[in-house]
Amino acid sequence: GVFKISSAIKLDKSNVTIRGAGLDATTIYIDNNANVNAIEYKGSVDIIFNSLQSFSIDGNRTHNTSGYGVYISPTGTAHFWDFYVRDVWAKNAANDGFFSYDGHGFVLDHFLSEYNNGDGIRVNGTDEIEIQNGTIKLNGGNGITCANNSCLVQGNEVSDNLGHGIEMSGVSGNAINNVVYLNGLSGIHVTRQPYMKVLNNIIKTNMQHGILVDTSDAMISGNSVFENSQQTPNTYDEIYAPHERVNITNNTIDGKSHSRYGINFGAAWAVGNVST
Repeated sequence: GVFKISSAIKLDKSNVTIRGAGLDATTIYIDNNANVNAIEYKGSVDIIFNSLQSFSIDGNRTHNTSGYGVYISPTGTAHFWDFYVRDVWAKNAANDGFFSYDGHGFVLDHFLSEYNNGDGIRVNGTDEIEIQNGTIKLNGGNGITCANNSCLVQGNEVSDNLGHGIEMSGVSGNAINNVVYLNGLSGIHVTRQPYMKVLNNIIKTNMQHGILVDTSDAMISGNSVFENSQQTPNTYDEIYAPHERVNITNNTIDGKSHSRYGINFGAAWAVGNVST
């Protein structure tokens, strides 16, 4: 059924599972003018081994000015550990569909995040997180923002978000085997931190760059990148990497008369790429 809430469901204990009967069968719905998060942790003690499974969250953003689908932000020195989320659909939130800060060991598997005013998924300071097999579409910010270390974004469909499709800004982040298209800025934006890898993605028809690398010491390899720079043809590149020590290898690139350059690089290495 539909469970209408006017205060957040709090994950204040360890070893708790919230399980519904399926994405179309169970919905947590935020009431009009409640302005709350659907599910949250803001406590000051360590929490471990919680999970969310098989339900939807409707943030009712038309009638709320604030509120996240899932909001994890411990206070003080507390941490939120080993959080598993599977088959959950976060939609229509006034803020992000999923937000976390200061956690470790998260797995978001088949997480759907759509029609939220903020990012579809945003993780800051949450190390060792896996975001896999999800659908992240039609959000008002970035599709996925990983501002943390050792973030793995793999096998997702990320499209029609107003910001970047995927933004990676932590040490040793990996974006692998995603399909990223029709986003309002660049398909994949790698920024700030070293040792980032963008591997074997399909990146197409984004409004600005296909892949934008605003850092050094990154690897861009095996991607199919084509028909980007849709916003203003001949203004953005399929791959733009102006910094040093960026390894660009074995990508397939086709600008289809949209992009300015196939690969536009400064001190990067570009080897074995195919341009059609």
